[in-house]
Amino acid sequence: EVFDPSAEAQKKKYAFKCHRLKENGIENIYPVNAISFHREHNTFATGGSDGFVNIWDGYNKKRLCQFHRFPTSIASLSFSADGNVLAIASSYMFENDNQKENNFG
Repeated sequence: EVFDPSAEAQKKKYAFKCHRLKENGIENIYPVNAISFHREHNTFATGGSDGFVNIWDGYNKKRLCQFHRFPTSIASLSFSADGNVLAIASSYMFENDNQKENNFG
């Protein structure tokens, strides 16, 4: 890609990098683990290690809504073929090595 510093070229660019959450006056940055694009509405969903799923309008570069916080990281997302349902997989992904969460015995 050739770097074009013009305002018009820069306006068209869009980079989505992470989920940000301010907790106790500190801004925490969480990686995005999953992304799914909606075929009809030009929107997309992201799921992160913060446990949130966000729906975004990529054209206007705005978050449209945020789902309730899941108890663990979002591991995967997928819109159904008709776009009416968003499947969300939430799972502990060992972000904190020193934290033992073993639900299997």
